[in-house]
Parts: sequence; structure tokens; C-alpha cells
Amino acid sequence: IDFSEYISNVNLLKYSNRRNAVEIHVYDIKEVYIGIEQATFVREDRCFRISYAVYAEDSRLGGFSDVVEILISVADGKLVVADWYIVRGSGISSFDESYRPNTTISSPDVWNNEEFVKSLFKRAGIE
Repeated sequence: IDFSEYISNVNLLKYSNRRNAVEIHVYDIKEVYIGIEQATFVREDRCFRISYAVYAEDSRLGGFSDVVEILISVADGKLVVADWYIVRGSGISSFDESYRPNTTISSPDVWNNEEFVKSLFKRAGIE
């Protein structure tokens, strides 16, 4: 997946690429179903928070599901992913759970917080 089309923040892009590289070997997805659970506009941060369920059928594991939370905001005049988090659900996607446990995505500016990014990158082995 080329996240650069959707993510403009370099820190979130590095994290997303690392998550993808670590978890890519886990799945052999045959079919995916997505259902929007909730979409809300967050006025104070001028962004949309979307929560959706993903159910996937894997050739090795059978079926599993995760909930994905995503913040959409505007950067340079286009809609971009400001943050996203995979809530473990019954799936095996555990990168976020390992490095950002119990996170609630609530600010499109979190990836600009140098302290947060430095600590997270150190734990996740991101340079």
C-alpha cells in the first residue's frame, strides 16, 4: 500500500509504513467486508472521525474482524488521513496495540508532537 497518496504528515507516514511492513506477512486475505459504524464531524479540530468494522476472510485463519478508527482532515487543500488506529477486535493486527495501547485518536495534530513521536518511534523501532 502506498500511503503517501493519503497521508501528508511524514511521522504518520513512517509509522504507517512500519506497521504495514511488520504485519504484511500475517495475512493472506481473500475477501474483505467493511461496515461504517460511526462518522462524526469534530468541530474544534475541523476533522471527521470515522469508525468502521472490517471483516476479512483469510486462507489460513478463516474469518477475523477489527475496528478501524480514522481522522480525516484537510492539508494543502485536500482531504488526508490525520491519524488512524486499528482496534484489535478479534483480529491479529496487534502493531497499534503493542506500541499505542488503549489509544483514542482525538487530534489531527498528535503526529506533530515531537515528544510523542520520538517515544513511539523508539518503542516501535522506527528511525
